[in-house]
Amino acid sequence: MKLQNLVIEYSNQMTGVTNDWIQRIRYLTNNLENLYDKKIDQIKPSDISQWIKFLQKKDFSAKTIHNKHGALSQIFSWAVREKIITENPCLYSKLPKINQHEMEILTVDQYYIYLSYVPQEYQLFIKTAFATGARFSELTALTKKDINLERQTFFIHQAWSDRGKTMGPGKTAKARRSIPIHRTLFTELVDYSENLTSKSLLFTKPNGKPITSGYCHKHITGFAQKKMQEYYGIRFRFHDIRHTFVSWLLDFNTPVLTVSRYLGHKSAAFTLDRYGHLLKENREHIDGLFEKISQHTSKKHIQLY
Repeated sequence: MKLQNLVIEYSNQMTGVTNDWIQRIRYLTNNLENLYDKKIDQIKPSDISQWIKFLQKKDFSAKTIHNKHGALSQIFSWAVREKIITENPCLYSKLPKINQHEMEILTVDQYYIYLSYVPQEYQLFIKTAFATGARFSELTALTKKDINLERQTFFIHQAWSDRGKTMGPGKTAKARRSIPIHRTLFTELVDYSENLTSKSLLFTKPNGKPITSGYCHKHITGFAQKKMQEYYGIRFRFHDIRHTFVSWLLDFNTPVLTVSRYLGHKSAAFTLDRYGHLLKENREHIDGLFEKISQHTSKKHIQLY
């Protein structure tokens, strides 16, 4: 059996999974190159190593290589359980190290420059992205009724999946959340959505259909991304808007637990692990604490034994 047939068989036999999951497996196993037509019992660990080197030469990020390798290893593990092969050739792979800081952050000034290169009709969409840190799939699933007029918040509770074909619950159990909307943006959103029905999507293509990632890059953010690359050498992706949102919050000493809730992360520990490097090195509380201790001990002898 060739690897291409194994990928198809593995996808077809899975039960209880969404079509989005199957499409993701197929996406992650793209770029298999010469492995694809090779018989699976002839694929050796050295072949996997060569494939990893090929992905690196193609400038795939370390995280993407990990994801692709993980998907392939998952398929090979299934083949071992089904006794199609005797061993998973991915078990011995040496993968590139993931740089956890692999993200781009815009300053406030850079944000306004970026925004100026976004078409006027989509600037509110981008402003909302920067002001909420919502995932693209969540942002494009927002409806008018998700704006809480009394509390001035967004209620995020659904997201697109299957490449924008179906709508369902968010990425994690804590993806259901409310995010405050600052006053200026709230006023803009109320005026903008005045003629929309309660169930209408807030942000759409001109024909009323959902905004897809491909459409977004081509018609909304692509030109702005190109300019950021030219002027600042920044490869600013849409998801970096979320990273920028986090950076701005942390710059204002927003508690990590609050940031985690706004992002819909599974835990504050996950948020800290992902964004801990963005925390400012603020030594004022340390200096203040020990200054107070030193003043106290200088006035009074402390018996230690």
